[in-house]
Amino acid sequence: MIYKNTSYKAALAAVRNEVQWEEFSPKQLLDAHANGQHVIVDFTANWCLNCQYNMITVLSSDEVMDLIGKKHILALKADLTWTNVQAESLLHHLGSRSVPFFAVFPGDDPYRPIIMRDILNKGAVIKVLKGLEEK
Repeated sequence: MIYKNTSYKAALAAVRNEVQWEEFSPKQLLDAHANGQHVIVDFTANWCLNCQYNMITVLSSDEVMDLIGKKHILALKADLTWTNVQAESLLHHLGSRSVPFFAVFPGDDPYRPIIMRDILNKGAVIKVLKGLEEK
């Protein structure tokens, strides 16, 4: 989403302002699946230093935020700082019991998510997001 008559940095700032991490809810995830929308879920907790590292160095990076905006990806944060039964249930269903944990649900195949565990590699996240079809 590049705007005419603006610099790349200004266009990127506009995209970043459009991207909002929303609190995870099963309803939002299921609605997105039904509509064929791509979804990312960041399972995180305030006490998890590796989770904070992932957010600062990877998930909030210009390149990742740009792709989230361009591809109209629904960004959900599953906060496990305190008990969150719904998020914990999905985390366990996806085969994990610990954070950090990151899941990408492609809009065209939402029941086969792409899973990334522990500390994220920015290049790997970018590659996965670039591989999602344009919406």
